[in-house]
Amino acid sequence: MIKRTKIYYLITLFIIYGCAGTTGSIHDISPTAKNINLCTRYKNLEIIPEKDDSIFMQDHEIQRIINLVIHKIKTKNASCFQKIFTDDSNSIDTDDTLLVRVRFTRYEKGNAFARFMLAGLGQMHIDAMVTLINKDNNNILGKYKVTKTFAWGGIYGGSRGIEDIEPAFAEAVANTILKED
Repeated sequence: MIKRTKIYYLITLFIIYGCAGTTGSIHDISPTAKNINLCTRYKNLEIIPEKDDSIFMQDHEIQRIINLVIHKIKTKNASCFQKIFTDDSNSIDTDDTLLVRVRFTRYEKGNAFARFMLAGLGQMHIDAMVTLINKDNNNILGKYKVTKTFAWGGIYGGSRGIEDIEPAFAEAVANTILKED
């Protein structure tokens, strides 16, 4: 009887763990580059992170998420871009560079104790507007709202932090750039 209970407990944990790791949501705002394969059209990628003045988000948190986006792009399609730049590196002005502006509009760490007490309280949120731009002529190729929310409760919800949902958010941003669902 005890072994069966442990097995059910482990299965439940594996099922629940999926929420923090599931990909964030992508909402098309003005998708104009649907038929363009960005990986074959552009050799380089430049990612410029920005944030709204109304949100509290430190520079190291922004950089951590951008690094996760770059890692997801390289993991999903290592041959997609020859070079990937951020605003911290020396970018180049060429007509084969895709510029991606990631403007963070919401970054809420929530409250672990509230999540522990009841699901839905103390939620964590990361939202951003992702704009794809042809760097040569500044034409906007697409604009997307990317979101990730975490609202689980109990021990699982109380034991998770914003760093646990950042990889899922970063994957959604990478999917936007790579045109994957």
